Amino acid sequence: MRKRGLSTLLAAVLLLLPVLGAISTMVDVGPVGAAGAPPSITLTPYPDDPTNDEVWIEIDAVADDEAGGNRIDALRWADGVRNASYFATGGTDVLDDGEFEVTRNGTYTVYARDTADNEAIETITVSNIDKDGPTLTLRPSTTEPTSGSVTVEVDASDSSGIDEVRWSDEAPQMDSPWPSHEVIDGEFVVTENGTYTVIAFDKANNQTMRQIAIDNILPELSLTLRSSSSGGKATVTAEPIVLGNGNSLEALLWAAGDLPLPYFREGASEDITAANRFDVASLGTYTVYARDTNGNEVIKTIRITTLGSSSSSSASASSSSSLFIATMNGKQAAVSLRESAASGSGTQLVYELNLDDPAELAALASPDGKNELRVALKDPASHPIDGVSLRLSQRTLSRLAGLNAKLTLDIGAAAYEWPIKTLASASEDPVLRLTALRQSADADQALADANAAGADDWRAELAGIPAEIEAGGASASAEDSWLVLPLPSGLASADLGKLAVFLKNRDGTGTIVPGTIRYDSQGQAAGIAVRPGAFARAAVLKAEPIKTRFDRYANGYADGSFGTGKPITRAELASMLAKLSAASGSSASGDNSGSGAAAFQDVPASFWAAKAIAQAAAAGWMSGDSEGRFRPNDSLTRAELASVLVRWRKEQAPVGGGTRFPDAAASHWAFSAIAAAAGKGWMTGYTDGSFKPDQDVTRAEAVTVLNRALGRPSPSDGPSWSDVADTYWAAAAIRSASQSFDELRYLNGKVELLVR
Repeated sequence: MRKRGLSTLLAAVLLLLPVLGAISTMVDVGPVGAAGAPPSITLTPYPDDPTNDEVWIEIDAVADDEAGGNRIDALRWADGVRNASYFATGGTDVLDDGEFEVTRNGTYTVYARDTADNEAIETITVSNIDKDGPTLTLRPSTTEPTSGSVTVEVDASDSSGIDEVRWSDEAPQMDSPWPSHEVIDGEFVVTENGTYTVIAFDKANNQTMRQIAIDNILPELSLTLRSSSSGGKATVTAEPIVLGNGNSLEALLWAAGDLPLPYFREGASEDITAANRFDVASLGTYTVYARDTNGNEVIKTIRITTLGSSSSSSASASSSSSLFIATMNGKQAAVSLRESAASGSGTQLVYELNLDDPAELAALASPDGKNELRVALKDPASHPIDGVSLRLSQRTLSRLAGLNAKLTLDIGAAAYEWPIKTLASASEDPVLRLTALRQSADADQALADANAAGADDWRAELAGIPAEIEAGGASASAEDSWLVLPLPSGLASADLGKLAVFLKNRDGTGTIVPGTIRYDSQGQAAGIAVRPGAFARAAVLKAEPIKTRFDRYANGYADGSFGTGKPITRAELASMLAKLSAASGSSASGDNSGSGAAAFQDVPASFWAAKAIAQAAAAGWMSGDSEGRFRPNDSLTRAELASVLVRWRKEQAPVGGGTRFPDAAASHWAFSAIAAAAGKGWMTGYTDGSFKPDQDVTRAEAVTVLNRALGRPSPSDGPSWSDVADTYWAAAAIRSASQSFDELRYLNGKVELLVR
C-alpha cells in the first residue's frame, strides 16, 4: 500500500508539472494590467525666474492611445518624492484644473492614471522661490568731522541675485513714488548732513531698507551779505566766517552780476579782503566770493533794488553796457534796441527793451524763406537776469509782418517763440514779458500747484527754474506760440520720458502736459517746448513712473487652448476672483484658509478650488443653494455674473434707474445687479437690445467683463492659444488675463506695459 501510494503521488505530480509551468510563467510576467504604455507627464513651472510669490506647475498629462478612447482618469500631486502606491489614498486632485501652485521650494510628485489603469509618476524640483530680502549693510567712509563729502559704502547680496539698489535723502511713503538714485559701483556720495535711505531689490522682487545718518559734514567757510543805502549809493558788507584749526580767510572778492564760482578764479574782480565792504551806484545783482587757506570756496549774491530811495518799485537806472543782442537768421543786426533796468516785483530785476528800428532787420531777412528775429542775452551764463519786458513798435510789426518772421525772446532760463505775422492787426504795441521765477518761494508755489493738479501722485520734483510768460495785446496769436524751457545738462536719454510741464493759467487752473523735446545741433536734448497761451506760469517736472503690478488670473488647458467658448464654471469664477482680489491687496472677511469650503457638501477640502470657494463665500461674493451645495462645476448665466460682480466690487444700483433691456425689467430677480453692471460699463447688451440674462457666460466673456470692472490694460503681446487668433474679438482681454505684467504710468500721460 505504501509503495503504491508513493507511485500514485509521483504520477499526480508529473501530471501537474505542465500546470505548474504555466503558473510559473504568469508569475514571471507580473501583475497583468491593461494594454498600452503608461501616460506621459510633462511639468512646466511658471514663473521659472526668481519670485517671492507662488509658482504654478502646469501639468501636461497625455494617455496612450487617446484615439482609441483612452484618457486620463486621475491626476494628483503631492509634496516630496512619492511612489505610485501613495496616491491610492493620498495627494490632491487636479484633474479639472491641470495645474497646482506651490509656495515653497522643494520636490513635488505628480501622479497620472488612465482609464486603462496604466499609471505614471513624474517629479519636479522648485528652487526659484525666494521670500527673504537681501542682506544690506551701509558704512560711511569716515565718521570724523569733514568739510567735504562722505562716501556711503553699500554692500548688498542675495541668493537670487541683486536686481537694483537705490538711495535717497527721503524716506519712501506708502502708495507714493520714491524720488531716488541708483547706487553705482556699491557706493554713493553725500555732501550734506541728513538721514539717507537705501533700498536693495533682489531678482525675486523682495526688498530690504536701511537708513544711515550722516552728521559729520561741517562747513569751514560761510558767508553772509547785507546792504544799506543812502546818498544815491548802496553799501554791501560781507561777513565771512572761517572755522577749523589753522584756517583763515585768504581772499574776499566781488563783481557785478550773478556770477558762477569759476569766474572768480580767472575773471576780473575787486579785492575787499581787508575792507569787507564795497559801494555800488547802480541797481542790479552782485556776487561776492570768499576762499580760505584750506581751499574752501563759497559765493553769495545780493540784489540791490534801491539806492537810497524810499520806494524800490520806482527806482531805475540805465545799464552801463548792453546785455542783449538782436539777430536776424543768425546775423547780428545794428538795430536800436533801447535797454533799461528796473526793479520788478519783490527783488526781481527786469529789463525793459524797445525794438523800433526794423530797417536793418528787413535787409537781413529772406523774402521767400522762414526768418527768425532773435533777441537774447549776450552771455546768459555770466549775466543771468530775472526777466525782460519787450515792446514791439507798430513800425516794426508792419515792416516784418510780410517776411514770415518768428520772434524769439531768449533770457537763458526760458525762451518764447512768437509768429510776428499774427500781430499785424494789433491795435497797440504788443508787449512780451518773460520772467524767470528764481525765488525759492516761487519754486515752492509752482510745485504745490503742480501737486494740486495731479503731480502729487508721482511725487514729482522741479527740473529747472519756473518761468512766467505774458503776451500782452495779442492773445489770439498766442495759440501759435511756444514757450521753451531749458533742460538740465547731462540729462540721460532714458530720463526724457520722465519729464512733463506744469502750466498754470491766469484763472488759477493748472494742467500737466507732455511737452515736446527740443534738440540742439549735436542731437542733445536741450529744452522742452509747450504752448502756453497768452499767459501762463510753467515749470518742468521730473518724476519716476508709477508701477502697477498685474498678475495672471486665468489659465488655459493642457491641449494648448484657452477654452474661449466653454461656459465658465462657478469654481473657475471663484478662483479668478480670489486671485484678482489677492493681487489688488483686498481680502475677504471671515475664514480664507480654505476650511470654509467644508460647509458645502460638494466641495471637499481636497477640491482644487476649495480655498477660492471658501474666500468667495466668506466675502459674500458667491453662495451655495438651499441644499448646502456650491455646484462648483455648474456654469453661470449672465444675470448670475452681474450679481456676483456688484457684490465683489461693492457697487450699488443707480438710484431710481432701470435698464434699457426688455428681458431684464424690474420683475427680473437680478434687475438691480444688471442695472449696476450695465451702468458701470462692465456688461453690455446685444444689437437687438436684449441682455440675455439666462444665457451662459463663456470663459472669453468672463475675462472681458472682469478686465472692464478692474480697468485692466492689455499688452500687445502674450501667450499663444490654439483657439485665440489675433483677430478674435476677445484676444486682447485674454492676453491680459492669462499673463503677468507691469504697467508704468508716466507723469506726461504715457503708459508702458512690461510683460514679466
